[in-house]
Amino acid sequence: MGKDSKKKKENNSNANRQLFDAAATEQVIESNSIMAQFVKMPTGTQLITLFLFNTALVFLSGIATLPWLTEYDKANDTANGDNVLSITVATVYFQVIAGFMLQYMSLNFFDGGPNALLFATFLMLLTFAKHIFADDLIPPKAMMVLSVGLTASLIYSESIGRKAFIAFHGLNALAFFYTPQTPLLATFPHIAPGSDTHRIGLHFFEVFAVMEVVIAWMALQNSSKECLAYSFLLVFTAMAWHAVDGSRGPPVPVVFFCGEKLRGAKRRATNMIFKLVIRMR
Repeated sequence: MGKDSKKKKENNSNANRQLFDAAATEQVIESNSIMAQFVKMPTGTQLITLFLFNTALVFLSGIATLPWLTEYDKANDTANGDNVLSITVATVYFQVIAGFMLQYMSLNFFDGGPNALLFATFLMLLTFAKHIFADDLIPPKAMMVLSVGLTASLIYSESIGRKAFIAFHGLNALAFFYTPQTPLLATFPHIAPGSDTHRIGLHFFEVFAVMEVVIAWMALQNSSKECLAYSFLLVFTAMAWHAVDGSRGPPVPVVFFCGEKLRGAKRRATNMIFKLVIRMR
């Protein structure tokens, strides 16, 4: 009887500890900040809000470009804020990041289904069109040709299209990570290798590689809840690395958005992270 009573008390104690951990986690996640309230919105409302946010980045990308270049110049003792080519490269590539974010949203909104893949590809084609007709730039030709083939495969077959989608973005991630200078100089042939503008362009391709991994991963996992949480963790980790390594991190509002989104997402991975933080404290 004594052993049974002692064992029952231990089980009750463990159960209470788990309940405390869960309650503490929920208390941390359920903050009263603006972005935490944003996370509670219906998915459709989130999509509209984020679409407007990213559209503003596309058409008013100077609001992100100039502050970022200013901080970059301060940290690295450069003068890219007065360099027209550096401003152009940063502006165009912030627009590309906005396009990636729109693709990410479409995969999340349509739960990774065939419509999500097709819509994400359509957004990528729109980004190409914007650069060609509005910016008088030519994106990498191989990427444009492959994107047309990807669109055709998505229309032809869901199964083949999904495999092609994952392969396309996976190959892009590898190319952007290992040979970023090739697509950079293909789009901006006037950039001098080794210049400040060249280094800025290479930095953006590091970001592109991460976004391509996230998009391919979400397509592979059908935008599962765990995938959503881990993908935000991956993006946030890349931001933190760039902030530490030469102050190359993104503008503060972008960090705030992704950090709050990571906190607000009630996903298994996020809960595990906050449980660990709570226990460490």
